[in-house]
Amino acid sequence: MKKKVQLAALLLVLTGTLSGCLIQPDPTLDPLAIDEGTDSAIPFSTSVPLPTGVPTEIPVTPTPAVNTWTPSDSSHWEDWTEGGLVTLPTPTPGPNATATPKPTAWITSSEDYNAGYPVLRMGSTGSDVSDLQKRLKELGYYTGSIDGMFSTGTQSAVISFQSANALTADGIAGRATQDKLYSTTAVAKSISASGTTTSYSLLKNGSYGTEVRKLQVRLAELGYYSGGADGVYGTSTESAVKAFQRNNNLTADGQAGSATQTRLYSASAKSASNPVTTPDPNQTRTLTVGMEGNDVYAAQERLIELGYLDGVADGVFGTETQAAVVAFQNRNNLTADGRIGPATLKKLNGSAKAAAGASATPTPSSTASLVLTVGSSGEYVYNLQARLYELGYYTGRIDGRFGESTAAAVLAFQANNALSADGVAGPATLKKLDSTSAIANSGVSSGSSGNIGGDTSSSGTSGDSTANALTTTLSRGSTGTLVTLLQQNLKSLGYYTGTVDATFGTSTASAVMLFQQKNGLTADGVAGPSTLSLLYSGLAQPYETAVPSAAPTSTPDVFTTLYQGLGGEQVTKLQAQLSELGYLTALQVDGRYGATTVSAVKAFQKNNGLSADGVAGPSTLSLLYSDKAIGADAQTASTPAPSITPIPSSGRTLRQGDSGEDVRVLQTRLKDLGFYAGSIDGQMGAGTVSALKAFQTRNGLSADGVAGPGTQSILYSSGALGYAQESVGVVTPISADNQERQKKERSLNGAYQMSLSGGGIVCDDKTYLYFANAADGGALHRRSINGGASERISGDTPRFLHATNGRLYYVATRAGTDCVIRLDLATLTERTALSAGAIRKFVLHDGVFYYLEGSGTLYRMADSREHLAENVQDFLIDATNDRLYLAGEGGVTRMRMSDGDTLLLTSHSAEQLALCGSACYFLSGGSIYRIYDDETQLIRTGSVTWLGAYGSRLYYLEGGMIYRCDVNGQNSQLLDSGTGYTCVSVSGDTLYVGTDQGFTTMISL
Repeated sequence: MKKKVQLAALLLVLTGTLSGCLIQPDPTLDPLAIDEGTDSAIPFSTSVPLPTGVPTEIPVTPTPAVNTWTPSDSSHWEDWTEGGLVTLPTPTPGPNATATPKPTAWITSSEDYNAGYPVLRMGSTGSDVSDLQKRLKELGYYTGSIDGMFSTGTQSAVISFQSANALTADGIAGRATQDKLYSTTAVAKSISASGTTTSYSLLKNGSYGTEVRKLQVRLAELGYYSGGADGVYGTSTESAVKAFQRNNNLTADGQAGSATQTRLYSASAKSASNPVTTPDPNQTRTLTVGMEGNDVYAAQERLIELGYLDGVADGVFGTETQAAVVAFQNRNNLTADGRIGPATLKKLNGSAKAAAGASATPTPSSTASLVLTVGSSGEYVYNLQARLYELGYYTGRIDGRFGESTAAAVLAFQANNALSADGVAGPATLKKLDSTSAIANSGVSSGSSGNIGGDTSSSGTSGDSTANALTTTLSRGSTGTLVTLLQQNLKSLGYYTGTVDATFGTSTASAVMLFQQKNGLTADGVAGPSTLSLLYSGLAQPYETAVPSAAPTSTPDVFTTLYQGLGGEQVTKLQAQLSELGYLTALQVDGRYGATTVSAVKAFQKNNGLSADGVAGPSTLSLLYSDKAIGADAQTASTPAPSITPIPSSGRTLRQGDSGEDVRVLQTRLKDLGFYAGSIDGQMGAGTVSALKAFQTRNGLSADGVAGPGTQSILYSSGALGYAQESVGVVTPISADNQERQKKERSLNGAYQMSLSGGGIVCDDKTYLYFANAADGGALHRRSINGGASERISGDTPRFLHATNGRLYYVATRAGTDCVIRLDLATLTERTALSAGAIRKFVLHDGVFYYLEGSGTLYRMADSREHLAENVQDFLIDATNDRLYLAGEGGVTRMRMSDGDTLLLTSHSAEQLALCGSACYFLSGGSIYRIYDDETQLIRTGSVTWLGAYGSRLYYLEGGMIYRCDVNGQNSQLLDSGTGYTCVSVSGDTLYVGTDQGFTTMISL
């Protein structure tokens, strides 16, 4: 039993370390922090359809407004604290620094991907970067916001971690760095406490050991804790930590991180105002419901041994333990009060009677007919959980109780090991688990073979949590283990034929839709609880019966538009007809409108004189099903074969640095397809490589930027997919422009910046440009609007710049804290206007501050700070209508700035917002959606990372390149094929794009 306790302890510590949950450290609270419990939630509902509008032609470039703005800037927001602004040391402007060298080009090795860790470096984005930041923050190296963007702050944290852990300090998080980072041996940042250097590990509910015991003793010394120093971090210890944190101006989250322990063990730690009495930890106490500790643990062990209690001892006196005590007392002629007092304890530890009918614990080897399911408990469940943890499927507490999280882990294991995925651990599942051939979770090493009946030892690294496999809704853009599980089950049933890549893309959505259609569910392509429950139940109908193998005989519907991502009978009919005409093979008739079908439709359209957009609308379908349709092997004088750039005769593989005529042909073809905007110079430079990577990604190839035989064969084929794959369904055409909004914002704020999106540059009264200079490490520079040399005016790396009334406001990080800096443009003297921990976005609008903290809390500050909303991902101000738009996982909400009244516009999760005319646009999972006249529509799919609006166009970043399209998501145009762009601003009809370190390129609009 001791071995199992030790194993449980180890696994619990590993679980806390590796779970990937957001664990915030405890920075000192902002003195303006509001009381807990006063935040209001944003409601969510479902949007309703709208009528179709009529498009109106709008000029692309708006006429610039005459610059007669007079900023009001009349509020008294600077006086919100006694004494006015807080003054921080002003960094001394120095000589222009040598340009920071760019990191050496890094090619991710196959080992990195096989290990489950992609190489992360400057410019990387996404959930992997968020996980990296969370872990670095947990270990004390990172103090910035968890924003999924690998910028200078993240790089510095990585370098610090690498230096402290004897790794090459290059700021690149490769396999070795991430292996160490997510391991239990990762060295946390050293923090000085009471004059000594100590490394503090995170302690929280579920932790136990010597460090917890020391924590409890110190809390008791200060009067916060009255329980025994038993080394078990339970609810009483958590409550004591919260009380200490509240009394010492720390975030009261109940977790003892570096900041909490530093303060706790320091001489400046404040004692409790009403100290509690601390009993002798070693004295015997009466145990009752709610207590926890080693004495409870020992009593449970004895009750289990005597057959009164099932499961595994956990040191927590709950209702199950109470029932066991009552049964024990009745059996042993004691007062049955469910409490373990002196008499009960003496009997329990003496010659106690075993439970009636108790039998010997079954031998571990007797698993031939064992079936474990939800509700089961005991030794076998304990060892099942331990083995699932070892293989990376289970991340919960190893407690011998078979709950929903254990069932989800079993389900994931079964799906990954070609077993019937029902979440029940029967003989076949247990046998497979106990074998050396058991397949571990993606990126997890299985270690030694398991032993379901006996003790095991953990040796793997936990993968994504599967605890919510049956309840987590999955849709386009979702990634991780749960998507892998979904794809594996859809594949086993014949609905999915793509690669199991843990990414919920178009093909996965199509497979989900087919599954739903066949199984009587709403066919929306979203895998919600109802879909997942049926899919994993073992009762779902396979695809073989869903789609007939013969060509459909019913009359096809020629008035329904079919497009990529759809599935079902009409798609099957379309494919069967394309197959008959020679555009598809019989094996490609699968009822899924994927990339192959798009290419076939395009080829048909080209061969039949139609617009080749890959969408089967009424015109295409009418001709396709008619006797006038031209097959793949036929040509007519009026319909010549499409002209395709010939494959270069050299046949060589092209890489960065190559040059010649074949590179020129490559550039020409990439430009024709909309991926390349540079000059046709025959030089394989960074722009050409980026364009090639974008093409490879779009066409399902490995995006390595190398034009090998496979890439070139598709690139020069008629089926190559161009960038402008615009149609995502029937999009209601609208017209919209931002001229009115631009004039209004210029009059109030001095400039229009993509609807107050801030960015890395601002124009001051059309005299100077102020910007973060990437060539100077991101330092703040200014230069004349007419060009010329730039001048360094601060060592800060500014974000969200706003110039008004002779002052420049921006966000910069100082001493690990984000601050709003006010810089006088005449004297270049500065003051700190606001210090707010981590600022994700800042807007100065008509003299009022609006800022979004890293936690997702939105504030407004004029004369005083006002809390506006929680759980916000992005916000925008609509100056023309005095409204705020808020985006988050719960949807998009519009708020009246006058009275705070809110209206939910859509319940679709949103990450970033843009406004154009009366339409609101938002990003979700890399795709662009539009809300117009109460209807939410998907208008463009892809992997977009930023969105803005100017004039009558949308501007967006995808693959590190800048594009624009019309307000309906169509007519996309690549503006610049430079690489690594992450930020965008607009001012004076000029687009400014740059990297995380600031502005690098100007594009005239």
